[in-house]
Amino acid sequence: MTPALAGVSLPWQISLSSHTDRSVVEPLLVSLRGSADSTVGDNQPYDLDRALTTPFRSMRRNLRYLQIEFRQDEVADAKGETAWARHLAVALSSVLRISLQSSGT
Repeated sequence: MTPALAGVSLPWQISLSSHTDRSVVEPLLVSLRGSADSTVGDNQPYDLDRALTTPFRSMRRNLRYLQIEFRQDEVADAKGETAWARHLAVALSSVLRISLQSSGT
């Protein structure tokens, strides 16, 4: 996402977007927000519109999906890319571990 929209700076470093299925989004938000140095948007700066957004095919087929966006200035160089890749990997691993434990797998 852009660092500013209509001349207003966006505070979110990363944003998770979803529609009605929040089963992955909720625990991932908790995990990402657990880091004091992360500002995470929940359907910010915009909500998903079923007709206009990237996960249209997933939504139409009732598949699970999650749209993740990084603010462009956060991933503008290799250092930022690596830092966010690691941060997201830790959060996703945590969510996956919890999901597997709750499903008995």
